[in-house]
Amino acid sequence: MSEDGDRRAARRARPGDYGGFWRGTLLSPYPALAMLLGAALTWLLGRGVPGARSLAFGAFIGLCCYLLSILAERLLHEPLSRLPSGRAALVRSVVFSLAGLSGFVLGQALGRPLFLGQPFRLPDLGGGLGVALGISAGLSAVVGLPITAYELLKRRLAESIARLKEAEYAEKELELARAIQQRLLPPATLDGPGFAVAARCVPARHVGGDFYDVFHMEDGRLGLAVADVAGKGIGAALIMATAKAVVPLLATSADPAATLSALNAKLRKELGPREFVALAFAVFDAATGELRLSNAGLPDPYLLRSGESPRALSCPGPRIPLGLRGEVPRETLCVDLAPSDRVVFFSDGLPEAPRPDGEPLGYGALEGLVDLPEVPPGDAVELLLSRVAAAAGASPEDDATVLLLERRPT
Repeated sequence: MSEDGDRRAARRARPGDYGGFWRGTLLSPYPALAMLLGAALTWLLGRGVPGARSLAFGAFIGLCCYLLSILAERLLHEPLSRLPSGRAALVRSVVFSLAGLSGFVLGQALGRPLFLGQPFRLPDLGGGLGVALGISAGLSAVVGLPITAYELLKRRLAESIARLKEAEYAEKELELARAIQQRLLPPATLDGPGFAVAARCVPARHVGGDFYDVFHMEDGRLGLAVADVAGKGIGAALIMATAKAVVPLLATSADPAATLSALNAKLRKELGPREFVALAFAVFDAATGELRLSNAGLPDPYLLRSGESPRALSCPGPRIPLGLRGEVPRETLCVDLAPSDRVVFFSDGLPEAPRPDGEPLGYGALEGLVDLPEVPPGDAVELLLSRVAAAAGASPEDDATVLLLERRPT
């Protein structure tokens, strides 16, 4: 069955679908069973073999008892479902008995002119009719309770299947959204004259708000961005897509602080009061090794230099994330990278990775993990993520992104 067909079937299974309810009621085998019991009751009370019209008359009475019983259960289903099971069964038996009495009276009154050619009149409940009426009430209760239990079980099963279909459809939609979001990101590894870049973005859910970008600017320099959108899930993913799309368009200056100011002005108009983007943006000149960095709320990147401990690259000036304030004086940090020097950018999903006791991993522990061996950039990124996962020992609660830039000889 197609996904659209699954959703239509789910809607038909919902309790408010009266058309589907009556179709299922009339097409089930239970009306035939009720008519058979009504005809048998007529035969027993007639003490012989009555004519076809008398049997049809009895079958009609049985059908009326069945329909009124089902209608009563349908109308009282919601309040009865809130009662304890034992009390609900007792109330249902009374309801079916009363419905059976009503069905017998209605079937007698309408069936006389329809099947016996007699005038319309209410039945005389004395004598044999009184016995028949009591038997009808009892049969309605005895037959109605198992039928109702079966129908209730079938209805709940249909509702469960409908919920599973909806959940499966939502899962497919999220998988599609994740695939689309991953396609928005640059390749995981990229290299060129004088540089190599490796990156990895791991969302905490199907989709996330972290992203990275690597692109060539008009003057030949390399633009690098790592960002963390406030929140997780679909909402953060939509903001992520918007922010990523405009970063290359606004990166027209070699000064990353100017790019962040322009991006802040644009996001300020588009984001809500509790929405913001933490973003570190760097401009790298592969010919000279100069790296210019401006940071708007992301953790400090680390400079990895052979024979030295990791050094945090802390930008001066305000570090307020983008979209929170209108005018923020951004500043730029300049660093000269020697061949084989590396810079590791990351989102706060790494230092805030939860340990089993609920406490975050912390920047102190992360500084020891970020001291990576001289392996290819892609392997170094995977090694850092695996170290963080092993040190935290708990499932991630936030998106995690790592980007590693390595200067190579030109």
